[in-house]
Amino acid sequence: MASALIAGLHDSQDLNGSTGSVQSVAINGEVVRICSLDNIIRFEIGEDPTATTTSPAIPALGEVFQPITLGHKVAIYGGQANITTVGEDEDE
Repeated sequence: MASALIAGLHDSQDLNGSTGSVQSVAINGEVVRICSLDNIIRFEIGEDPTATTTSPAIPALGEVFQPITLGHKVAIYGGQANITTVGEDEDE
């Protein structure tokens, strides 16, 4: 039987990058889930990121899990996305 890693999701935020690159707030964790809510979206991660047409893509309604440096942000371009921190909620 295969085992699965189960981790909590917290600090969810929706971003609308339909008309240009938008940034999340600083992420309080080391892994982030980025989920497309509509179109193919582009993303970048960093201290002050800007997503562009050449940034990595996430398929429409797809999701990716990415490592992130504590305090960095996620930028989205091309559609709407949900950004969620993965792991233990430090506030609980």
